[in-house]
Amino acid sequence: MNSDDIIIEKIKNLISNTVIKSKNRLNVNDRLYQDLCIYGDDAYEFLQQFKNIFNVDMTDFTFAKYFR
Repeated sequence: MNSDDIIIEKIKNLISNTVIKSKNRLNVNDRLYQDLCIYGDDAYEFLQQFKNIFNVDMTDFTFAKYFR
């Protein structure tokens, strides 16, 4: 398993913990809002976890611009 595979697996685990969907049915082209129906408080929580797990600087990210 290469480093990209490890990252993808971590993301799949995070998504499958946020929504009830088998991580085996997820694919790298799935979109949070449109495909996985992650929005509102769930999207905010997901992105906070994503930020913490992957050390992403989201200072300039405007949540309301992308999620309702």
